[in-house]
Parts: sequence; structure tokens; C-alpha cells
Amino acid sequence: MASVCALAPQADSHFRFLDLSPELRNQIYRYCLTDSEVLAVRSGASLNPPQRRWYILRAPPLTQPVLSTNLLATCKKIHDEATPILYGSNTFEVDSYETGHPLFVSWTETIAASISLVRNVRVGGITNRSVAVENLRGLHAATSLQSLVVLGDFRLTFCTASTIAKALLPLMLRLHRCRKDTGLKGAFDVLDLSLLPEAVVEKVMAILKQRLKC
Repeated sequence: MASVCALAPQADSHFRFLDLSPELRNQIYRYCLTDSEVLAVRSGASLNPPQRRWYILRAPPLTQPVLSTNLLATCKKIHDEATPILYGSNTFEVDSYETGHPLFVSWTETIAASISLVRNVRVGGITNRSVAVENLRGLHAATSLQSLVVLGDFRLTFCTASTIAKALLPLMLRLHRCRKDTGLKGAFDVLDLSLLPEAVVEKVMAILKQRLKC
């Protein structure tokens, strides 16, 4: 007669997400929180800040939210690990076509300190000059900025090279002063005016360089 061996009960084993290696977790964060397309930030609900909701959308076309940002609410460790990937690995585009409200300022206030992680931004779609200036002011805390693309419709707001340069000057001054003698990109390496007419670009750059004493 064959002998019967009693098997000891096995302890339940649970493999947690945080048990994965940091390298694998980062791959998952990039899969969930990044997109190769430009991401447009749009506001929903009312302009009343407590009721405001922000949506990250692929643009164009604007369809539905494409990022799994709820992942950031899982726990503090995941939030701290994933937030730099969300804001540092995407290109954000913010405009004010829909309301005439300085949406970029409101968005940067909503994401608070995370604005310092944003690296790539496109600005445009501005309805008036005061809104455009406020949107650019919202970038002053974007200390990691690597690329600021000025869209063609920015020129429709400011019309001339001198007014475009005047609007960009405060941000350019801030970037120039903060990055002087550092390993970060210089202010003129960050600014991308290639979507504007070449003659306008030359005049804007000449004005900015003269004002920054470059």
C-alpha cells in the first residue's frame, strides 16, 4: 500500500507592485503616463476654481483622456516615483480658445510644485494679450523647461515682432538669470519660434538678445 504524505499548508504569498524592481516600475509608469502625441490641457465644469476639472487629452484631435493618471493616487511612494515621468516625459499644449481665461496659470496652480518637473510646452491659441502674458507667467516656475514652442497663432495675438518680444521677455529674463553658469539649457536654446515667419523670428531674437545683453 502506498504511503500517504501530508503536505504542510503553504502560506499565502502576495506579490505587490512595489516588489517589482524600480526599472520595471518605471517602464510601467511610462506605459501608463506618457504619450508620443502632444497632450492638450483643457478645463471642464465652470471657471470657479473649486469646481474646475482638468483633462489631459491627445491633440489633435481632442478625443478622450489618454493617460492613467489615477495611478498617482495609489499611494505616496507611487505618486513620488511616477509624477516626474508624467510631467517630464510629455509635451503639454495649453491654450485659451474656449474661455479666454488664462488656463495655463490655473493649470500650473492646480499641479502646484509639479510645474517644476515640466520640460516641454507649446503655447498658443490665445484670445487676448493679457491672457497670453498670464499664461507665460505661469511658466516662471518651470525650472526644468527644455523646450518652449510658440505656435503660429501666437502672432495673431501680438501682431508685431516687438510686441511678441515684449511678451516673451520676462520669461526669457528669468530663464537667462536662473541658468547662467549652470549645466542647463540656456534661454535661447529653450525657445522655439520655428512656427513663426522667418522674418518675424529674426526680429524677435534680435530684440531679446539686445535686452538680455547677449
